[in-house]
Amino acid sequence: MFEQRVFHQILSEVRELTPYIQLKLPASRSSVQQQMGYLITAQTRLEAMQQRLMALLKRSDNPKIQRLGQMLLRIVQELSRDARELKLLAEEYPVDPEGAASCLESRKSKQQDILQWLESAGKPQKGHNIAAKQFASQSLLTAKC
Repeated sequence: MFEQRVFHQILSEVRELTPYIQLKLPASRSSVQQQMGYLITAQTRLEAMQQRLMALLKRSDNPKIQRLGQMLLRIVQELSRDARELKLLAEEYPVDPEGAASCLESRKSKQQDILQWLESAGKPQKGHNIAAKQFASQSLLTAKC
């Protein structure tokens, strides 16, 4: 019961944090700096969540918690990587605005995939295991520019 509550708490935190892991371009220098601050904060929180998830997985004997925890850990790691990459794009934007904006555009559909998974996570539904396995087999947020 405790494990399930912690899992749902972390899932809720991820859902709350996900909208802040974005970069809106074009933008003024001050707007880009503000967005970088959000990305840095998000990355710090995600790293803390990752540690909590790893501790939860070590303690848990529940196969369902193990399976969902592993998927959520993967999402947290992907979101952390995404925040880091978006921060790098924000740093590059003043040097190469067109390149940064183009790279950012190529990432949008992949971000939608993770948002859909987060909406369905923890809810029993037909096909959820298939979607979860597909998520586990690919990197949804990493786009090469």
